[in-house]
Amino acid sequence: MNTARCPSCRSDVIVEDDSYEGDIFDCANCGAQSELTALHPPQLRLVESEDEIGLDVDENDPVDDDPAEDETPVEAKFQEEPGNL
Repeated sequence: MNTARCPSCRSDVIVEDDSYEGDIFDCANCGAQSELTALHPPQLRLVESEDEIGLDVDENDPVDDDPAEDETPVEAKFQEEPGNL
């Protein structure tokens, strides 16, 4: 078990040995959420909004703004084929 400094209040935050970069930790002292950015030594980065969690995404990748457009309607998934009754 290791500790890292909370980027908000500078208190020690416990980082378990089986943690991974990108894991989110809550500070027991101030409640701030921080993302683990390095393992050796453990370092935390303050997460100011849920949108910042896991920002390892390439900004050039296309984003599907409405994934519902690509989904097959529920009715079509359950239609029976002739001869399979």
